[in-house]
Order: sequence, then C-alpha cells, then structure tokens
Amino acid sequence: MIGEKIQAFWTTQQGLSSYAPCVVGLSGGIDSVVMAYALIHGNFFDRNQIILAYINHGWRQEAANEEKFIEALADVWGTTCIIGRVTDPIYKSEGAARQARYQLLGEIAEAHDAKGVFVAHHADDQAETLLLHLLRGSGLAGLAGMQAISPFPIEQFRHLKLIRPLLNAKKAEIQQYAEAHQLPFVQDQSNNDLSYQRNHVRQQLLPLLKKYNPSLVKTLTQTADILAADYQALHDITTQHWPNICHTVTTTFVRFDVETFKAQAISIQRLLLRQICTHLSGSTANLSFKEIEQARDVLTKQQTGQIATLGQSIQIHIFYDDAVASIGKPTAQAFTVPQLPSSEVIPLPIPGRAELQEGWFITAQAANPADLVWDDIRHNDNIALVQLDENDTLQIRSRRSGERFHSFGAKGSKKLKDWMIDRKIPAILRLYWPLICIRQSDTPIWVVQQEISQQVAMTTEQARLVLLKLHQPNK
Repeated sequence: MIGEKIQAFWTTQQGLSSYAPCVVGLSGGIDSVVMAYALIHGNFFDRNQIILAYINHGWRQEAANEEKFIEALADVWGTTCIIGRVTDPIYKSEGAARQARYQLLGEIAEAHDAKGVFVAHHADDQAETLLLHLLRGSGLAGLAGMQAISPFPIEQFRHLKLIRPLLNAKKAEIQQYAEAHQLPFVQDQSNNDLSYQRNHVRQQLLPLLKKYNPSLVKTLTQTADILAADYQALHDITTQHWPNICHTVTTTFVRFDVETFKAQAISIQRLLLRQICTHLSGSTANLSFKEIEQARDVLTKQQTGQIATLGQSIQIHIFYDDAVASIGKPTAQAFTVPQLPSSEVIPLPIPGRAELQEGWFITAQAANPADLVWDDIRHNDNIALVQLDENDTLQIRSRRSGERFHSFGAKGSKKLKDWMIDRKIPAILRLYWPLICIRQSDTPIWVVQQEISQQVAMTTEQARLVLLKLHQPNK
C-alpha cells in the first residue's frame, strides 16, 4: 500500500518533519493526487503546513480547468493552494518545461518559507529515467537515476530539498490506491504525445523490454540503487581529494595541481572535472563526455599554454605545474603571488615600504650583519639581502621588452623573459611581476620571490647592506 510505503520512507529518511512547511507539486494527475492525499491524510504534516502548488506552463487549453480542479481539491482537503503561471514564453520541450516548473516551485517555496518540495516521481519513472540516460550515453551520475531526497535542481534554491516519497512505489500500486480511495484526477493528454522521448520510452520501449523481463521496473530501480551507492562512494573519495588537489577555490576560478590530478584514477579525474564545473557554473547540464575527455587529455599532456573547455563558459589553462579553471580567461588573481598594480614605476625608500596589489607590500631597511638571521636570508624567498653603493636608491617596476638579468651564481646574463620561463613563472604573471631596481641605472637587482642579481651579492660586511622583505596580505 502507498500509505505503508510513505510511512517506511518517513522512517528511513529521518527528519522529514523538519521540512515543514512544505510545497507539494500537484499537477492533477493520478500520481501527484495520490501523493498529496497520502501526505495530508497520513498526518505526516499539519494541513496548514502544506502548500499545494500547480504550475501552468501556458501550453494547453485544458490547464485552466485543471487550475479549478486543483483549487477544488485544496478546498476539500483544507489546505493552501498556489497557482504558478509561466509568464515568459518558453521553448516547447520537456527540458524547458521542467526548468520553468522547478523555477516557479522554488519561488513558491521561498515565498512561504518552505524547506522542501515534494514531487510524485515513482518507480516506473525511475526505470524510464535510467533508460533515457542510458540511451543518451550518461555516466555513473546519470545512471544512478533520481534520489529520494536531493538538492533542488535550480541553483538559486539549492538550500531547498526535492523529496520523492513515491520513488519505491510502482505505477500499479498508485492506481490501486487511487481506486481504493476513490480519488479524482485529470488526464494530461500530452502524456500520449510520442514526440516527447519519455512518452516514447514509456509507451513503446518499456512494454517491449518487459517481454524479455517482466520484472523490468524492479530490476532497473535496483540497478539505479546500486549505481547510486557506487557513485556516492566515488563522489566521497573525490571530495576527500579536493583540498589536496585544489590550491585556491573561489567563486570565479579553481587553481589545482596537475601532477596530483594526473595521479588519480580516471574515474576520480572525471568526477573532479565535473565537480569543478558544478562549482563554477552551478551545473553539469551542458557538459559532454567528449569535453571531459579532451580536458583530461590536455591535463595529462601538461603542455604549458594549452587550453581545454568545459561546458559553455569554463576554460582550463595549463601553467607549468598548475592548471586554472575559470569562467573565461583566468587573471593573475588566480595565483597567490605579488603583482604590480600597473606598469608605473613605484619608489621604494630606504627605510620605507611600497604597496603592491591585493595587500602585498615590500619594505627596505639598512642591515647590520650582526643583527641578521642568516638562515632566513638563505631559505626564505620573501627576503633578499643586497649590497648597494652609497648613493643608490631603489624603485619597483615591471619587466621591459628585451631586458636581461644576471642572476646570482650564473655565468652570465639572460633575457629576463627567458629567465622567467625557466623559473616557470606563468605568462599572465610576468608582465606585472615586481622587479626591484637601482633607480640611477634602472638595473633589476631582485626578481621578487625569485633571485637577486649577481651585481648586488654581498662581498664584504663593511659594505652598505639593505634588507628587502616581501610581506604577504594579513601576515
């Protein structure tokens, strides 16, 4: 019986009462009428905590009569009824209708401070969904089918839950319940339209397959349960690896380590890419298997400068050991490194400080060899000790075309651009990477966080020594 199945669902899924008040999606068809009746008359919620919601897509003439039918039901059952109408024209397809329907259900739930939305998907719907996803070439996530409780499918309302209390009930059981309780319902004629692929599967493919397996619905729902558990296990593993792979995660970009990504199993790599897509765009609806595999191929080859795309808007750029996934082309903000605010020259007084971007700053002060912590100078990339002439002053600027740099310990100078490439400084960071220069000769003496010039290496403790320090934001 349906009542017993909902009771079992209620017992298994603890805490469902906390979703009150709740919205119950009611189309007027047999499935949603049975669900609404069972929820109301099973005393799972107080009637004043249930909002019956009917969505009119504006496609069918009979929708006006269905609205009146729903209002009459709500009046008989003593519950609140809300009619949601799609006002903007939408493309006549299952996907567009579903998107518009969930958008309005979310808005109704939000307006009534509801915690969850109940919908009447049942076991036969689950079987149809599994077959549809199989025909479309879905991965494990799609073949796992629908879940009894899942996040709401509209990003704006992800804090809501979508609840399917009939997911383990067969269509025949729903029909028996409706007959036993003499429940009225309406027939949606669009369910007979074979131009919709789901109707085609329901009316032609499923009956055909049942000739080979009369228990097909049970078999397919069990398969969905098995695959859902497997998918959840892989998803949990992926979530555990996420902080070890992804260095920086914001609303606009994700920077991650390519070598660590490559070390994962292929299934984890695919899930990581899906998770990145979900994080940045809120959905994987437009993500194809081909795009996932092309992105994996680019990351596996790890060629700096290569680009992969995910969905309609996400780009993955390879930067030596790192990759950055972002909406559009990534910016320097994807890296936690010092950058100049512009190409203008910034004075650096001694003693004194100069401001960089994003809260970074550099200080300069005269140094006494007796007061120095030499281990810090040798091993801390944010500190440099330089030897200057008495009249030398300092400034900070960006790299110039064709400029050369003679790094400490090198046999000779090298084009600064090539030197930065050898140091694996990404191209988007080179233009505004800060260089400390002697103002009088405009000679670079410290590529910040990298290396000092041979020209200013200390030769004697009696010389004029200056300690340069890069300070990170909030440190």
